Amino acid sequence: MGIIMTQRQITFRLTFLLFILSFGASAQVHTIQNKESITDIARNYNMTPFELMTLNPHLRNGINPGEVIRISKAVAKGVTLYDTYKVGRKETLFGIGQKLGISVEDIKKHNPILYSKELNTRQILLIPVQYPDQTELKTSQALTYTVKPKDTKWRVAYLHGMTLPELEKLNPDLGETLDIGQVLKVSNPEVKQSGKDFDGYELYTVKPKETLYSLTKALDVSEKELSQLNPELENGLKAGMILKIPAKTSKSVNVNPQEFVELTNRSFSGDEIKLAVMLPFGLKELQADTLLNFKRRFKTDRNLDVTTDFYSGVLIAIDSAKTLGIKIDANAFDTENSETKVSQIIRSNQLDRADAIIGPLYQKNFERAGELLKDSHVKMFSPLTNREIRLYQNCFQSLPTQEVLETGMLNFMKSKHRNENIIVVADRKFRGVTTRVKALFPEAVLLVSDTTGIVSQSLIVTALSVDKPNWVVVVSENVTLLTTLIPKLSQLSDTYKINLMTTDRNKFFEGDEVSSRQLARLSFQFPSVEKPLDMSLSNPFINQYVKAYGVIPSKYAVRGFDLTFDVIMRIATAKDNQRKFDESLPTEYLENRFSYDKKGSGGYLNKSFYILKYDGYNLIEAKE
Repeated sequence: MGIIMTQRQITFRLTFLLFILSFGASAQVHTIQNKESITDIARNYNMTPFELMTLNPHLRNGINPGEVIRISKAVAKGVTLYDTYKVGRKETLFGIGQKLGISVEDIKKHNPILYSKELNTRQILLIPVQYPDQTELKTSQALTYTVKPKDTKWRVAYLHGMTLPELEKLNPDLGETLDIGQVLKVSNPEVKQSGKDFDGYELYTVKPKETLYSLTKALDVSEKELSQLNPELENGLKAGMILKIPAKTSKSVNVNPQEFVELTNRSFSGDEIKLAVMLPFGLKELQADTLLNFKRRFKTDRNLDVTTDFYSGVLIAIDSAKTLGIKIDANAFDTENSETKVSQIIRSNQLDRADAIIGPLYQKNFERAGELLKDSHVKMFSPLTNREIRLYQNCFQSLPTQEVLETGMLNFMKSKHRNENIIVVADRKFRGVTTRVKALFPEAVLLVSDTTGIVSQSLIVTALSVDKPNWVVVVSENVTLLTTLIPKLSQLSDTYKINLMTTDRNKFFEGDEVSSRQLARLSFQFPSVEKPLDMSLSNPFINQYVKAYGVIPSKYAVRGFDLTFDVIMRIATAKDNQRKFDESLPTEYLENRFSYDKKGSGGYLNKSFYILKYDGYNLIEAKE
């Protein structure tokens, strides 16, 4: 038998990632600064305006600069959870601690990876807080509200920042209608409405699986207007939330989710699924390492991060599938990043009898495994490479290639194009993209940088149209070009209507060299393998992951979950005993989509992805 690694055996390897939730909440205060609003303060501390006013009822009458207010959420005995905090540019642990009222040591305690790694911009930290269960407050602590003429249950809930189920739980005898003068228990202070109050507006209850984007389309209202009417949306959209919307939009609301197949709604085969996971855990090296050497490796070895994170998501997916009643015999094997070891594992463990194999991780090892198993029925899934790889008939490349993303973005542009003025800025390396854009849009203008890699502002202005919207398509890895071009376009967007696009969102766009504010001003659009994930603990997966491992999952952990769960569900819902599944079925999970097309006489390639765009500072999916 090869080395089979169970969750218990990997515990030491995950020591610096996994820990148990245990903490207490600290009292915190905040001094109000000039021009700060209640919404600003609440956002800074991951609170809702209603929570802030619950702690400081006098804020309903206005706020005063210099005033010290409470911001701790530990206002009642309730459920202990974490809040998340996204690290900003140039922030330090000391500064974050001062801002959130928590010591540096406590931050490290609840984010143990900081003991071995430096703090990074955009890193998500766990901050311990204690949430009160508002629906279980004692009667003596609960607030009350006296029903007024024209009040409805929805209106009362909205006025107090509650969902309808929360209001009904506090008032179990609540009927469908309210009586004037009736006294109701509420969990938050009333937020006074200004202007004409609800004249011209109605209330809408958010349904499960609805998104902000789908609501804006169904209600025919912009996200900006919806957010202005409902400031609490800054903390995310939740099922049961009551929104204030223009009356005209609520007459015919039909929010249809995207047409992806929900495999969990299908019946499952009763047969046991044999699943193998082949990853480079490096257990042999680990056994020879001293603790000090392992800590050093963990700090510098990115592949170690990727492997352990991905596998942690795999384990959650297997556990989730088992809770649905699916029988799974799962084993993990350490490939040691060796083709020889891969061959040994396959032959020693009869993996040709498995239903599916996830991995190996690296291209050479995956291709070796594919060659050895090409005549078997086992389905092999390449988890994380987007390079062109050799795919035998039983092989699946789960990550869309750059060519797939590029083609998809160009097709998206073609479907959206009306009379926009198109400008292309590209490196010589991406000459093929330029050629494809010119073929689709013959009138497109090509801008070339000078010898220093800079495109002059006068050249840009000459190419821009005052009368038409301008699409600027930039495909470049030249840092000089990008760091000079984007600020210029952002500045010019005050005069011209400019949308920035690319077929390749490379590492530059995720780094500190470019401002999110500038990308937002330019409504930046790009193709992406994954969509943004709600990282709050209200997300069931995030909550489950944090409970299991004590940290917020990385994109590799989410990828591990999405891919593994999809593979298991496709096999479990297969109609016949040969476990042949429909590879073309479009599915979608936390961050990833899957729909495979056959590649010639070889295997299958995932061609599902997202087109994302900046809508303000939020990334949303751009629809055709």
